[in-house]
Amino acid sequence: MIRFIKRLWSSAPFAVLVLAASLIVAGVFAARSIAFWAYWNDPAHRAQAIEPWMTPKYISHSWRVPPDIVIDAMGPFEHVKKGPMSLEHIAATQDVDPQVIVNAIQDAIQDFTDERQNATSKLKPSKRLPQGVK
Repeated sequence: MIRFIKRLWSSAPFAVLVLAASLIVAGVFAARSIAFWAYWNDPAHRAQAIEPWMTPKYISHSWRVPPDIVIDAMGPFEHVKKGPMSLEHIAATQDVDPQVIVNAIQDAIQDFTDERQNATSKLKPSKRLPQGVK
């Protein structure tokens, strides 16, 4: 194996470096994907009670709703720092209590889930057979 790698290195060192770098990057992304999958498939992280330390993206993942639902419920706010902002930071930019935003998000999620349940119940076919069919 080492001879093979030495022969590759002597014939195309740049290609070997590119291959090694791409394998490392692929490994990092694979590890992150597996960790992300394991975290969000843990039932303890699903539909968690919304708290001020959470970010909008975390809430949308936990409740399995589109991020737009959560962001629209918070109202307009100024993104004052680089990176994700918690509900506490967003409430501070709006000069409101974080619980006001939490309640608005809970209402928006409830409305979304009610609409989704109504839409799926309308799509379910009837179990009854048409008359004359046995």
